This record gives sequence, structure tokens and C-alpha cells, in this order.
Amino acid sequence: MVIFLSLLFPLVLSLDPKLVKYAVNCGGDSIVTSDGVTYRKDNGFSSGIASDYGKQFQIRLTRDLEIYQTERYDEQDFTYKIPIKEEGNYVLILKFSEVYFSYPSAKIFNVKIGDTYVVKQLDIFSKVGKAAAYDEFIVINYEGGKIKINGNVVENAVSHDELIITFEKGQKDNPKVNAIVLLKGGLEDTHQYEQSEFLAQIQRERLAQKQAQEKVKEVKREEIDDSDFESLEQEVHAVEEPDSLFSVLTSTPALVIVGIIALLAGGAIFSSSSGKPDDSKKAKKN
Repeated sequence: MVIFLSLLFPLVLSLDPKLVKYAVNCGGDSIVTSDGVTYRKDNGFSSGIASDYGKQFQIRLTRDLEIYQTERYDEQDFTYKIPIKEEGNYVLILKFSEVYFSYPSAKIFNVKIGDTYVVKQLDIFSKVGKAAAYDEFIVINYEGGKIKINGNVVENAVSHDELIITFEKGQKDNPKVNAIVLLKGGLEDTHQYEQSEFLAQIQRERLAQKQAQEKVKEVKREEIDDSDFESLEQEVHAVEEPDSLFSVLTSTPALVIVGIIALLAGGAIFSSSSGKPDDSKKAKKN
């Protein structure tokens, strides 16, 4: 199993609790993290199953592993409703960790705000591997009772001052979420930059490792090619070199031919010698 050097060191993922307007610990109880943010006990969901399966793992890339050890998942689409009352700019932070599968492309799902997809084809394991913290950051603007993303109005995003987030079943397995945070501010008020730099480092390490593996394969192929060339060269030399008289005479085909000739010659001699007594008897009788 390959372990990237960057995964050996935890990220310092902290938020300003004064900017956090709402936080919920999906599938778990209320807790206060090391940065002073209070996560409410799981609530606001439409359906799903609460799980603490992740508690058997020491979640990497975070100081607050408890947040990533519990989750809510469902075998179908499910939603969370998050209170949003003040107008302004926000960042919705969705927290995930893969604790069940040990390979990529096993769990793939989507996330929507209202009718708009904000996360597509999420494969947590492909991002950071197993039992590691991974966050998604969605910048939104709330004004006049409407949610805007990238300047575009999102339909059916808010109902009764609640933001509607849908975790949609995708290609593989079930949708899930470990925690949800609504922070008033911008990306600069979050750890998005630190995480993006960290993920870029992981990608660089993966690329370097792939290139190293390809180099090893190339060297092995060259060694095999050289070995095959030497064997072929020896065979060519063996064919080109003239055989000595002794090697021709002592070859298997030559020995067989000599043996046949000897047998024929011996038979002829025997037949000749056995005919002589008959002739002598005839001579005496006459």
C-alpha cells in the first residue's frame, strides 16, 4: 500500500467560531471542536441512517477527528435544511471522510442546492484516500430571499429561511455527509486555500510516483530486450559458423544413417555367407 508523504502530516483546519452561523454533526451528538466551533446534534435531515462506523478509525488530516467519525447516509436521495436568515455572502462547507471502501470509484454521488448541482461525481477516496478528512466549499450569496451561485439565481434553494441541500444517489453506492457548516464570509475566511494546496501536493506526489513506476518498467523492458537480442545474436552466430567434419559425423542424423548402412551391410554379408554351403552341397551331389 502506497502512503504519500503529505498524508503523514495533519492539516490545521480551523474556522473562526464568530463567523459560523450554523454547524451540525451529521449522525452524531453535539460537540465543540478545537477551534471553538459548536456543532449541533444531528437534525434537519429528511431521511437516512446515522452511523458511527468511522469511530474505529483515526481520521487523518484533521485535529477534530470526531466530526469525521459519524455520518448520515441513505440508499436514496436525502436532504438537510440549514437555517439561513441574514442576507450576505456565505460559504457552505460540507465535510466528508471515506471509512468503508478501500479503493476509488466505489462511492460516487452528487450534491445539490435547490435545483443546482454544486458537487458532481464526488469520489472521496480518490481525493484523500481512506479515513481522511475532505471538505467541499460552496460560495453562495443570499439576498431578497434568493440564493445566488456565481451570480445565477438558484431555484428552490430556500424555503422558510432554510437552505435546502440534497445529497443525491449517484453511480456507485450511497450518498453521505459527515458534517455541515454555514459560515458568513468568503473563502478567505475558511481553510479552502490550505486544503487546495495540500491536495495539489498529493497530486504532485502521485504523478512523481507514477513517473517513477513507468521508469522502472522502461528499464525492465530494456533489460529484457537486451537479453533477447543477445540470445538471438548467439543463435545467428551458431547458424553462420561452419560445422566441423567431426560435428557433422557425430550428429544424431549422421549416426542414424551410419547405423542403417551398417545393418544393411551386415545383412548382405550374412546372406552371402549362408548361400555358400548350398552350392558346395550341390557340387558334391553332382
